[in-house]
Amino acid sequence: MSYEYITYTLQSGDVTYDNDAINTSVITDLIVELDDYIVLSPSMPLGKSMYLQAARMGGEHELVVEVRLQEDEGHFRHYSWITSDRAEVVGIFLAYWGQQQLPDLSGWQDITDEFA
Repeated sequence: MSYEYITYTLQSGDVTYDNDAINTSVITDLIVELDDYIVLSPSMPLGKSMYLQAARMGGEHELVVEVRLQEDEGHFRHYSWITSDRAEVVGIFLAYWGQQQLPDLSGWQDITDEFA
């Protein structure tokens, strides 16, 4: 599938960035300073991914990163990964945005049942 014309929306707290306002520095700064959440949404699914998001957890440095994959009509899979390595989270977001690359979900937890 060609992602030549894909655009993105980035939301963090009450601020929404349209495609033209998103760049490496914005993504990096938002994640490094993240104290709420960030959601990166493509204009069309990346592979099957509808969005990538991260949110601060209870601890000062811990983040939960989640991705939702569209399955059959009306069904999805939702994966979660917890880390304190914000640099790795930045890398995941930059690859998703800049290279249209999904994260390797092999170490992620399938939490789809939490949405049933």
